[in-house]
Amino acid sequence: MGKKKLNRETYLEVAKVEISTLFKSKGYAFKAKDLKGIKVTTSFPTSGGQSASAPIGLCCYAYNSNTEILISPVLGGKTIDESIEVLAVLTHELVHAYLGAGFGHGREFKKIATSVGLTGRMTTTTAGEEFKKWAKETIKKIGKFPHEKFDLGARKKQSTRMIRAICDTMGCDSKWYASRKQWSNGLGQCDVPSCEGTKVIDREQNISEEDYKAIITQAYLVSSTNLQYR
Repeated sequence: MGKKKLNRETYLEVAKVEISTLFKSKGYAFKAKDLKGIKVTTSFPTSGGQSASAPIGLCCYAYNSNTEILISPVLGGKTIDESIEVLAVLTHELVHAYLGAGFGHGREFKKIATSVGLTGRMTTTTAGEEFKKWAKETIKKIGKFPHEKFDLGARKKQSTRMIRAICDTMGCDSKWYASRKQWSNGLGQCDVPSCEGTKVIDREQNISEEDYKAIITQAYLVSSTNLQYR
């Protein structure tokens, strides 16, 4: 019978136990209840969101009586090297979990991190050769991380939600905002009394030429819910 296929969270929980064994071999044994209270999941961090500068791992202390470790989905496990990186990030966060709040990346953190094979700057540790050797053996045992990393650069940029229209009459500074769905039945005349101007799209807003042409094939439907003067 083959190995049971693990999902991402189950994999990280299994990896957590394997890493705790590595800690123990270096003289840093987790108490059983403490290890059980550490929950691991794949999620974007609570700070930084999906920005390029967002952390790829985060340890949240005493969250709902547990310690929550978040591993960013920008990390994947398609290759062994990617899976090693996931294990290295999880190990980094487990050092935080082992020490608890208040230690940061100081002397105590460095002492444990380097002993288990992490190297580089303590704020952004990477897998050293000793850690890579251990990680490859662990991956043989539990498999690669079952997740293909997110390519945030491939996301389609969200188009402007509200389109700004202005009056084409010199001296009339009225403005209106509407969603794309509200552009129907022609742009229409300016709503300001005694003004004979026409509503046109304000080209100073961030709209590409292609987007502009797509919008003006529709028209502006006047609605009391979306008029915003000046």
